[in-house]
Amino acid sequence: MTDEPTTSAGAASPVVGGGFCDPGNLYAEIESWNAGAGHRTATVQLTNIGTAACKIPNLAKPQLVGGDGTVLINGTTPSGTTNLTLNPNDIVSTMVQDANYCGATPTAPVTVAFVFPTGQGGRVVANPVSPDDVDGVPPCNGATQPADIEMHPFAP
Repeated sequence: MTDEPTTSAGAASPVVGGGFCDPGNLYAEIESWNAGAGHRTATVQLTNIGTAACKIPNLAKPQLVGGDGTVLINGTTPSGTTNLTLNPNDIVSTMVQDANYCGATPTAPVTVAFVFPTGQGGRVVANPVSPDDVDGVPPCNGATQPADIEMHPFAP
């Protein structure tokens, strides 16, 4: 990983402070994928690599994204979020779970993106586990069932 941040496991807080983070100051990386019961679950870390404190919503609209930028599964925009303040080098984590992808074979690597509400951070695409990673693509459990992707709130 060429853009890997230095990390000092700082603790994000739900305290108001600073403006919303510029997506260019956020580094996201999938740590691992796990499979079970027709689902795929990614553990993702998000780091403030900027030089100033900034805020992110604790929830974003998750997306499963192919290596060519195609959105494979599009989540829903959350409501009722709270904001977390990230100091420089603070790290927050989340788990993203997806299910029932019945589309065409995606281009590797498959990863996760987070779309923050307008004016609250833009879109951040996580670095995949590897350049040929397709572990995040869940099996098709029936074309009549909708695809689904959801995230847990970001937390320290």
